[in-house]
Formats: sequence, structure tokens, C-alpha cells
Amino acid sequence: MRCSSLAALVVVLAGCDGHLSQLSREESARCEDEAAAHTPMRRLTAIEHTNSLRDLFPYAEISRPALSDPRSRVGLDNEAQRLLVDQNTQDAFGLAARRTAVAVASAIEGDAALREEIFGCELEGAEADRCEAQIVSRLGERVFRRPLEAEEQERWVSLFHEVRAEDPRDVGVPTEVLIEGLLLSPQFLYRIDDGVDLGAQTTELTPYELATRLSYFLWRSTPDAQLLEAARADALRTDDEIEVEVRRMLEDPRAERMVVGVIEQWLSLDRVRNETKASDLYPLWDDAMRDDVVEESERFVSHVLFEGSGSFVDVLLDRTAFVTPRLASLYDVTIPSGTREDGWVEVQLPATERRGVLTRAAFLAGHAHEGYGSPILRGARMVDRLLCREFSEIEPPMFENEEGREIVTNRDLFEAHTSNAACRTCHDQIDPLGFTFEGYDAIGAFRTIDNGEVVDAHGATPEGEPVEDAVELFDRIAESPAVLSCFGRTMYRFAHGRPPSAADTCELDAVQRVSRRTQGDVREVVVSVALTPSFRLRAL
Repeated sequence: MRCSSLAALVVVLAGCDGHLSQLSREESARCEDEAAAHTPMRRLTAIEHTNSLRDLFPYAEISRPALSDPRSRVGLDNEAQRLLVDQNTQDAFGLAARRTAVAVASAIEGDAALREEIFGCELEGAEADRCEAQIVSRLGERVFRRPLEAEEQERWVSLFHEVRAEDPRDVGVPTEVLIEGLLLSPQFLYRIDDGVDLGAQTTELTPYELATRLSYFLWRSTPDAQLLEAARADALRTDDEIEVEVRRMLEDPRAERMVVGVIEQWLSLDRVRNETKASDLYPLWDDAMRDDVVEESERFVSHVLFEGSGSFVDVLLDRTAFVTPRLASLYDVTIPSGTREDGWVEVQLPATERRGVLTRAAFLAGHAHEGYGSPILRGARMVDRLLCREFSEIEPPMFENEEGREIVTNRDLFEAHTSNAACRTCHDQIDPLGFTFEGYDAIGAFRTIDNGEVVDAHGATPEGEPVEDAVELFDRIAESPAVLSCFGRTMYRFAHGRPPSAADTCELDAVQRVSRRTQGDVREVVVSVALTPSFRLRAL
């Protein structure tokens, strides 16, 4: 079960147009010699924890724990080494477990039909002991994402029985105690991969562990009943079985939310959530506008990848936008008649002004200061995220006119600051990209004049080829191997919850080839990641 698994990519199923070619025997053989990379044990992120509770107990009111998980250098919030547990984390998970247990117990207390659905039995008469065991077994398997071991089953049944013995007529309290205990267990809060020893310091994930890895990759949540049933039937063994399950999961709205969330984090589209602007300069910007800007980027990415072409290239090129009247004024577009009841309407942004999500207000306003745009922040984000050339976070600039040059426009200001020779190594990469965004102000509105002067938005591609502005930049780089490879790398990194290592070289190359060949087709990239060897293996 090594990299030869990737040959299954040639099995062209739903959504694939036959443009994937079979990986060569030599490439597969080379992957077989690669050692499995180490994947550390991970606790659930705040998002995963909330999603899991909602999917486990859809009939109860669930609140998200008061946690903010730290982001990695590429913006992702699910990397194991950063998901530490301190007192605040313990308190937040403890409170969530308590509230959830109370909500579930309250929901089932007076609802016989719901009790039958959850328990599958009645806690009465001679069958009471059997029913207790069934309740523990059912809830335990769902919460732990695998069947309980014999010792675990005995211990939890004993607890349930002991609490229930105080009042056999009461269903709510023992259920509440059981659920709270299960939700506080490491087996729920962590994704524990014991696996089956394959020798050579490598273990193969059990079917339940693989089901869990699939569900938290594609859905950021716990496995559903169908995925657990596939694990129970040992039907996640072959490439074909896994691919069929992955494609089924991709049709679920949870997969859409996962992909949109990953892109939002990776490209820092959500940075704008905390942005304030100078009200005297930008009277259009307020809390309502900021909320619209965030939602617009989410709607757009979702539309392109799950209603449109499915290609990441179009995330960088498509001019479709979903706007409210507020956003229409920012983008200077006319809303056609027939505005939807929710206030959003589909429009096309001007071809001379916009290309894709990175020329929209979420990215532009999120990478700007209160009173002026920032070519450094915008260019740096292009370099370290879209091109996967990582370097340290860029600090807000301190403007010093070292050369005594005249400062009139925003570009003049930044060029004066970055002219220092000591800064050139980074700025030679950042500035040619960042200055192409000079056609947009601090809230992302298009402009042609800056402080009385004509805007100069010329710059260059990462290869140094000149471009007139951001529109031409994205026309030139959206389909570039560097960008498409970076998209594949990001999805691979998210799936594993860690940065790629040397041991991942072969299969990471394979995923990036899929991304390049398919124009960043999100479904094919996700499938290719799920079929890599290290997705099913763990180094000891």
C-alpha cells in the first residue's frame, strides 16, 4: 500500500475529464523507497470540536468553545505542534462538554421517539441491563469514532448503571453524566492513531482511524454513519474504495465549507475581520460593510469551486461577484433588477479592474492600513502564500525618506522606505507584486488617481516579466506551475496537519502534478491527497 496507490488517479470518475495520466512505474517505485513521514497526534481544533458536537447531537443546541487556535506560517489553524493544551483550553472544552451533555439530556428527557432513535431500546424491565450496554456502545462508538474496547465498555456501563441506580425512572441524568464523560475523554478530544504495526517503524491506520482522518480532512468533523459503516465492513482498504468514499464526501456541504475555510485562512481573506479604517477618508467602511466583504469572498470561492468550474485558476480569474447595495457602491457597479430576498445579487465586475478573489475587498482591505493601502503587505502575502515562498511576517513599515525624494503618492512613500540596501533581498520579491495593487485603496475600491497624481500600478511577475497592474498580473500567473503547485502543497499540508517534510517529497510531487494538470481542480487535488501513502500510514 505504497505510492503505487496513486495510479488509481487515472480511474476517471465524476468530475474528471480524463486529463489525469497514469503515474509512471518509475515514479511509483521511487515512492516505495520513501520512508513514511511522522504525523503527530492532534487535538481537535475549535472548529473541529464544534462541528463534531453539532454532527453528533444535531437535536441539541451546541455552542462553540471560547478558543482561538494559533495559525501556522501559512495561515492554517490545524497544525498539531501548535495545538497545545493549557488551562484555558481545558476550561473551554470542559464547559462545552457540560453544556452539550445538559442540552442532550434535556432534548431526550421528554421525547420517547428521540430516545428510541438514539438508544434503540427502552430502559425497562428485564432488558434494562442489555439496554444500558447498548446505549453505551452506540454513544461510545459515535463519540470515540470507533467501537469501544471491552475494558472501556465495561467501565462506561458501570458508570451509567451506578448513576441510573439512584433513580431507575430517570433517563436524563445518567445520559448527561455519560456524555459529559465521553466528551472529556482523550479519545474524543484527540485523534489517536495506534494503527497496525507493519514493521520497519511504520504502522497502517485501522479502518476507523482512516475514516476519522478522511472526515477531519474533508469535513473538519466526525465521521458520519456511512463512513463508520464502511470502516466496520473493512471497506476502506483499496484505492477504489477510498476514492468512492472521498467523492461521496465531496458532494456534502461540509466539504464545501472545508475548502472555503482553508482558502480563506491560506490567503488571509479573513484578516479583514479585524480591520478598521479612517472614517474621514473612507466613510463607506463600517461594521456592516466589513461583514459584507467577508461574506462576499466566501460566496465567491464557494461559487467557483462547487457551482462553477471547480478550478483554483478561476478563483484567481473569475469576475463573478455577489454584492449587496453597500458592496455595489464600493465596487461601483449597478445592481440589476430582481435582487434576492437575502439582499445579495450576482454581478460581473469590470474586466479592466478586477480578477478573482485577490482583487476583491476582503484581501485588499485586509492587507492595508487605516488610511492607505500597503503594497508591502499585499506583495508579501502573494509571495509567502500564493507562491509558497515562506519568510517571516512583514512588520508595518516605518516611513523614512532616506534619499530625500519627493513624496506625493502612496507608491512614492513605500519606495522611499524600501530603498535601503539591507531590505532589498525581501523587497525584490515583494515590491514588484505589491505595487500592482496600487489601483486599489485601503478598502479595496478601484482608483486611478492618488493624491492628485495618476496611479502607477506597474510591476512584474515572479519571473520578472513586466505587467501594467494586478489584472494583467493574474492573467499571467493564475495558471503558472508555481501557483498551482502551491495550491496542491497547501491542501496536502492541511490534510496532514503539519508542514511537508523530506519524507513527503515523492507523494507531494505527485499531488502537485495533479494540481498543475487539472488547473487546480479541487476535487481531483483532494482525491490525490487522500490516496497518498502517508494518509494511510504513520511513522512510529
